[in-house]
Formats: sequence, structure tokens, C-alpha cells
Amino acid sequence: MKTKYKYLIAIVLAFGFITYGFVKINSFTPIFTSPPPPTPQEAILGTWILEGESNNLRVFTSDDHVKIIINGVVQSDDTYTISDTCDGYTNGDGSLFLNTIDSEDGTEYCEIINGINANDSNVLSLTTDSGQLLVYHKP
Repeated sequence: MKTKYKYLIAIVLAFGFITYGFVKINSFTPIFTSPPPPTPQEAILGTWILEGESNNLRVFTSDDHVKIIINGVVQSDDTYTISDTCDGYTNGDGSLFLNTIDSEDGTEYCEIINGINANDSNVLSLTTDSGQLLVYHKP
């Protein structure tokens, strides 16, 4: 009679450990996860150099200012936003705009953002409102 209980206890314990193991494995969450990709507002921050014109820079700051610097001289210090609309216009494809407001006369400039550092490329690609493609590189 005692051996029956020993086997029964052993079977119950084994079943309990196996069940606990399956529950523990299925509830496992990895400790190391990839950080979320930066938002466009985060990705655009910093200094960008116009392709083919190393003396032509755009510097985006976290206080929503963009400075255009040519030959080491600040040409303008304007404000900017990144949005899905610009001057009342929205692209049907969901693309974003870089809206720049000229600090001197208040003119709004709309550039379509083709990409900001996609796949860690250090490339900012914009299309101006006149259709010109601008490519900047982050040093």
C-alpha cells in the first residue's frame, strides 16, 4: 500500500513540474528587446549636409528651429514642424511634410519628406514644393 502512494506522489510531482515548465516557457518574455524606432521629429535632429555642397548645412534643433548655414554663416533661423498637412494640403499616400516658416516674412515652405535616416542611412531626402529633390547627409 505504501508503494502505491510513493508512485502516486512521484507521478503527481512529475506532472506538476512538467506543467509548471510549460507554463513558465510559454509566459517567457525576452529581456532584451529592440528600442522603438525614433519618431520623425527625433530622427531629423542634428546637422545635415546638402549633397554636393559641403558648405550648405541645415541644423535642426529640439526647440523646433532650423538654421541654414552656408560657408559658416547663418543665413536664416526659422521654425519648423513635421506634419501630414502643409498649407492646407495633404498627400493621399500618408507622407509627411517638413513645414518651414520663414522668420523674416512668415512665408510657409512645404517640403515632402521622402525619408529621414531610413535603415540608419544618415540620409534626409526632401522634395521641395517646386519638385526639386534635395538630399542631405548626416556627418
